[in-house]
Amino acid sequence: MASKKYTGLFGLLCLLASGSFAQIGGSYDVQDSSVIPSKRLPQHTEFMANNYAFPSKPRNQWEIGVKGGAFSIAGDVRSRFPGLGAGLHVRKALGYVMSLRGDFGFGTTKGLNFQPGYVKNSNTDVWKNAGYAVGAPVFYNYKTNIYDASLQAVFTLNNVRFHKAKTGFNIYGFVGLGGMIYDVKVDCP
Repeated sequence: MASKKYTGLFGLLCLLASGSFAQIGGSYDVQDSSVIPSKRLPQHTEFMANNYAFPSKPRNQWEIGVKGGAFSIAGDVRSRFPGLGAGLHVRKALGYVMSLRGDFGFGTTKGLNFQPGYVKNSNTDVWKNAGYAVGAPVFYNYKTNIYDASLQAVFTLNNVRFHKAKTGFNIYGFVGLGGMIYDVKVDCP
């Protein structure tokens, strides 16, 4: 039994370690003049001729990201799968340390309790307002659509690489503003 646990743990560690090799390759080449803006080409030319000690700074890059997955709400009504979530972000680097990222997300999910609940004596209870008597059994349910958007300043705190191929790890800091809109519907006949 212990052998199976150690084998499973070793397999899990190998699986997690495989992600550390995902970003190797395709790094910045200091000799590539196509990533240098025209106003910095004189410095690049001097660097290539060994007349200047440092290469010129490359263009700031764009990043587009797509995300998707299961979407669920952890609450007092059971969530039914599959709820779907999706999102898109666009990021523009403003230098080595700071970038701006706009993010939009969407999620939809449903929930239904298969055990009956009971109408409460409250003026805000949807079931009571629909004509159900206090204490009558009901099946709580919902369908929810959620939209969120944000604009963030992303600070990469150890990204001053001095044109090395890669850094060992990155530390990020975020500051931003965002909002969320939700639309909840209840099937209350």
